[in-house]
Amino acid sequence: MISSDFSTAFSLHVFHDFFENNDCNCISYELGPNSKTLKKRFGVKMVPSNNGFTLLINSKTDISTFINYLKTVTSNHYFDFIATTDYSEFYAFTDFPIDFKGALLLDSQNSVKGENGEIELSIDYNSSIRDNSLFKLSIHFDDIVTYLKTYNKVDFLVKFNSRPTQWQYYIINRSNSTINNLEIVGKTNISFSKKDNVILQNGEKALLLYSNKDLQLSEVPNNKFDLTSTSSITIDTSLKSINKTKTIISGLPNPIPKKLSIETINNKKKVVSPMYIYV
Repeated sequence: MISSDFSTAFSLHVFHDFFENNDCNCISYELGPNSKTLKKRFGVKMVPSNNGFTLLINSKTDISTFINYLKTVTSNHYFDFIATTDYSEFYAFTDFPIDFKGALLLDSQNSVKGENGEIELSIDYNSSIRDNSLFKLSIHFDDIVTYLKTYNKVDFLVKFNSRPTQWQYYIINRSNSTINNLEIVGKTNISFSKKDNVILQNGEKALLLYSNKDLQLSEVPNNKFDLTSTSSITIDTSLKSINKTKTIISGLPNPIPKKLSIETINNKKKVVSPMYIYV
């Protein structure tokens, strides 16, 4: 029986605030060319986790000693990995630059140490890479050894942010009923402005209510908005009146990533989330 002494060299954890629990489990990982060579020669093994992977090394010595040994017998002093995703909406709900095409580069030499010993990798956008990879990752031998001197383990983090968009509700009155002073209200201080008589592509007229600040997309709705109507009602013979507010729709839909658009607003490209509400 062949014995093995696997020890953890480092772990990668990928987080995304689009998801309810922040764990990003829609990415697949594989060894890059250099790591594949190291696997054949030295028994490197990658073990997937729910939001990344752990790299194991088969060695009877401690990790730092073995990593320093690798530096003496290899020409490329790093582990490399390729990350891909089959989740087609990933590029829509992630806060990438508008119209970005390419891949991300992550490198342990471009990172920031956190308070708890974790190392957050910075994201570099590279438009010259045109393959199916989401990102390419390089973890340098020296960085592993350096971090092991201070911490008992090495955890690299990648944090993706959800894309903020302007939420646009197009209100189409197909009931021909009189609905006055439509507004969108919620329990937060998020406000909406309105634009009357917007002509849709099909020729219909709509009232556009749009958020005054961009709101982040999320897997599970974080914002609850209602559509209300306010009208003036006479209450007695003296013709005194009061405003009465009625809820037309409780719980408007939140945007979905596959239905985004890009508009030019104030000479600047903006990602918007159009939604069509029929009353």
